[in-house]
Formats: sequence, structure tokens, C-alpha cells
Amino acid sequence: MTLDQLLVLSKIAETGSFRAAAGALHRAQSAISYAIKNLEDELGVELLCRDQYRPTLTPAGEAVLLKAQRVLAGTEEITELARQLKQGDEPFVNLAMSAIVPLGPVIPALKDVGLRKPHLTLNLRVEVLAAQIKVQDDQADLAISELMPNKPGIEGLEKHALGQVRLLPVCAPGHPLAAEKKRLKETDLRTHTQVILPSTDAATRDVRAGVMEGAVTWSVSDFASKRHLLLGGLGWGLMPLSLVDEDLQTGRLLALNVEPYTDFSIPIYLMRKRKKFQGPCSELMWNILAAVDLNSISWIGDREDG
Repeated sequence: MTLDQLLVLSKIAETGSFRAAAGALHRAQSAISYAIKNLEDELGVELLCRDQYRPTLTPAGEAVLLKAQRVLAGTEEITELARQLKQGDEPFVNLAMSAIVPLGPVIPALKDVGLRKPHLTLNLRVEVLAAQIKVQDDQADLAISELMPNKPGIEGLEKHALGQVRLLPVCAPGHPLAAEKKRLKETDLRTHTQVILPSTDAATRDVRAGVMEGAVTWSVSDFASKRHLLLGGLGWGLMPLSLVDEDLQTGRLLALNVEPYTDFSIPIYLMRKRKKFQGPCSELMWNILAAVDLNSISWIGDREDG
């Protein structure tokens, strides 16, 4: 069985005759008949009924045609991918994104990239205190991340500001801290368990951003788990507003009035290495993501309405 035989079968079904298929494929009609006869002999089934003026598919022919069309479609995709690669398009782009960044305003940009580069594979990795490092260590082409200024090599990064992410200290209504009416201080928090997310990069596990010095900590691997522990009253913790907005509005979580975190917002940047070659897909993604505004009114409004 060959791709050419499957193509002939598909073209006969599409055009309705051997002659029309021959014309569409720019071949002699005898070559079309020969290809189908060989395919039927190889499969051991009759694919076309020739008793009528126009050939019609047998039940076996319909089943084979369905599979053949899938194979042919896959072949066309590979051909288009090869064409793009020949023009210089890279087959995939690695994007690292900080876990505190809301996906909502980023999704339309990624959708735009997908529409323009339908054969591109995107590898999106969500990181905790490690997205910038992934770019610097050549494990990612681009990053959307908070800045870690003390990381060596930061001067080699190109950065574009996308906005800010607000973090709030929160706890459940039944937590002891929720009963405090006064404005809290750091010393008030140290006696209560803090739920934290350590860095996803082994080299920066000792980074303690946002961790209360001297407090007992419970460590989780993602914000979804952290949120559930906080909802269960198992501690307090810093959470991105985008992930707990609804919980705050419904009263499932309460924002703590703590002096260091009264207006605690972290700038977010789109990052890439200055001297690293960027292929056409990576360059396109950079340009589209650079237009993302994490603090746009439309995004905030969409989030609150949702």
C-alpha cells in the first residue's frame, strides 16, 4: 500500500469517476485504474463498485477511505511543516512562566501565535521563582516572570515590562489571624504557620521570597494546593489576587491587614537572552506577548465578571 494509492482512492471518491480523478491528478485513466486494482488486490477487498455508470464506494471502501483521508491529512501537515522549517521556522518554542502570572491576559496572545503558526509546538512550563533562570540557563527561549536581580548574568537579558501582579496575605475566616481587628505586624504572623511554594529550580531552593523569617512553614508544589490548604484554615499565605479574587468576594478567604503587604505588587517582565539567536516563531511570540497588559481594564473586568 502506498500514499499514492490512497490519494487515487480519495480523488475518485471526491470527483466521482476514474476519468475525473485522472484529470485532477494529471494522469492517464489507465494509471488510475491500475493503482486502485493493485490496492484492492493488496487489501483483499473490493473498494469500488463498478456496476453503475459512476463508481461508488463499497462499505469496505468507505471504511478504507476514512482512514486514508486521515493519513493524507497527516501527510499534508508534515509537508507544510517541512516547508516552514525550510523557510527557517523552528519546530517548537519553550516558554517559561512564573506561577504568579495570571493566564487570562496571556491566552489571547498565545492563541494569536497558534493561528499564525499552526504547526508550531509550544512547550509552556509554569515555574516558581525559576522562569528567569530557565531562560538564562537556555532551558527556555522566553519567560514571563518576576525579576530576580541577584541572579548572575541578569545583564544579558532583554526585558519588557508587562505590568504588575498583586500579592495578598490571606487566611480562612476561621483562622486565628482573621479575628485580629488591629493592623498586624510581621511579629504577629511569625507565630502562625505559613503555607509556601518553594522554587521549582533545585539551584534556587534556598530563595525565600515572601517567606516570613522564623515562621513555621508548610510547603506545597502549586498554587491550587496552597489555596486548598488556606481554605481549610491550615495557615496563612501570600496569593496572587487573580487566584483568590472570587474567594475574597465570597468571604471564603480574608485579606490580612499586614504592614509589609499593604500594597504588595511585583513587576512582571517578558524576558529573553540578548545574544541568543531567535527563530521566526520565537520572534513572533516575543512581539505578540510584548503587547500583553497584565493590568488592562478589560482583563480586570473580564476576571471580575467571571
